[in-house]
Amino acid sequence: MGAELSGGSGEVASHTSKVTFLLKYNNIAGSSRGDGASSKIALQSADWNQDQFKLRFTHDLGTEYVTFSINDTSAKLSGVAKQYLDDGLESDVVAIIVDSNNIDISWDNPNEMATNDEFKITIVG
Repeated sequence: MGAELSGGSGEVASHTSKVTFLLKYNNIAGSSRGDGASSKIALQSADWNQDQFKLRFTHDLGTEYVTFSINDTSAKLSGVAKQYLDDGLESDVVAIIVDSNNIDISWDNPNEMATNDEFKITIVG
């Protein structure tokens, strides 16, 4: 891996890490983080069936410099299985950096989704 400059300070970034999640719609217990860590996905809305619901993903990367991608495995929002949904490109998904270890992702149109529809989420930081 090549060296990268960090924020114009002349410091070299030592590494980049990633964490993955399998989200099952309307099923926190059936959802998981790729490394098996528990209690890393939390519903922040009153319920899943609002016009917009929000989930908090605890990535534990220790940085606010993150990017994310969502693979629409069940083709519920994109209409195409395994197509990627990205913040700013899809109006149905918006992410907010909460702090250096958490990201909130808001989803629109839950009426298009059914229990256990799958989304694969990758957060890189």
